[in-house]
Amino acid sequence: LPATPIAHTLGFSPLPVAFFAALAGMVIGYLVLIEVGKKIFYRVSAMHPRPRRQYKRVRVLRRRAARFSTSSPIGTDPVREPLPSHLAS
Repeated sequence: LPATPIAHTLGFSPLPVAFFAALAGMVIGYLVLIEVGKKIFYRVSAMHPRPRRQYKRVRVLRRRAARFSTSSPIGTDPVREPLPSHLAS
């Protein structure tokens, strides 16, 4: 509303140029600080890379397909096999 033709009717007055200069300075300062923070963050994380575990292609394919596969016909309850004796305690 302050930049519209009815601003004077509503009692608004234009902001001083110093306000816009200070606002531009704060935005530029913020962007500089963010860039410095990103450089520090990514430099530290690059020094300690996390090793990636290499899975066999068959395992990856089975895990992806498991979301869309069932072990029993749709609409029936799956039969649960009992736990092996060394796991059932």
